[in-house]
Amino acid sequence: MDYYFLFVQGLDIVAWLFILFSYYRKNTNKILVFQIIATSFFILHYYLLGAYSGVFICLL
Repeated sequence: MDYYFLFVQGLDIVAWLFILFSYYRKNTNKILVFQIIATSFFILHYYLLGAYSGVFICLL
């Protein structure tokens, strides 16, 4: 297993952490910001893996 793959999987974990923390926010604007950041990490994760269909689904 190479370090590139581990780095890309780490981006996925960061995205899931942003989603997890967004549920504990009381303010609607902060929830939205956390969700947008998480989706950005998911888009980057799928792009770096070469899963362009996943990128397209996240952009929808």
